[in-house]
Amino acid sequence: MTSGMSTHRQIVSAARAREIKHLLRENPVPPHPIDVIWAELDARGWRVSDLAARMGEDPLKSRALLFHYLHHPTRELKLGRMWCDRLDQAFGLGCDFFLNLEKAWREDGETVRVTDL
Repeated sequence: MTSGMSTHRQIVSAARAREIKHLLRENPVPPHPIDVIWAELDARGWRVSDLAARMGEDPLKSRALLFHYLHHPTRELKLGRMWCDRLDQAFGLGCDFFLNLEKAWREDGETVRVTDL
């Protein structure tokens, strides 16, 4: 990849991150990382296999694990640091972005579950 393409990717990723953060501020309930991943795939015109290829390592293994995570019925699977690093590599939104998003979603979900009892 040339430095010009890398710079363009960084500019697009930074603009996309600002747009997502703006949407998160407007929405009182944090979205699950799965929803953000699907939205990013849609916005970029990517398929799950495209994301897996951009995440590095073994694309077939990444695709299988991504498919399992993205289609998990209860959304109880947690992203780890390694997966967040790979999502950052693909999307350029930052590993901490996904970790913090998941943490906020889980904390909000716990609050909802407690108040529903």
